[in-house]
Amino acid sequence: MKKAFWFAAGVGAGLYAALRGRRFAGPLTADGMKDRAKAAAHGLRMLRDEAAQGMADREAELREWFGVTRQDDENEDGK
Repeated sequence: MKKAFWFAAGVGAGLYAALRGRRFAGPLTADGMKDRAKAAAHGLRMLRDEAAQGMADREAELREWFGVTRQDDENEDGK
């Protein structure tokens, strides 16, 4: 009975190690690296868009705070 238990435990440990090895090696393949690069590029685009939106929102808040409008800017330029 002991031998059967240890055999089953060994098989289970082997399967577990094989699955963990595949999960670890998957991102290191060419396709995995390509997917990670695409995800990083997408994340950077999202960050850029969020920063631009935040700057535009803050500019609008400051313009409202100081009472400056776009028409005032155009009139100062002599148009």
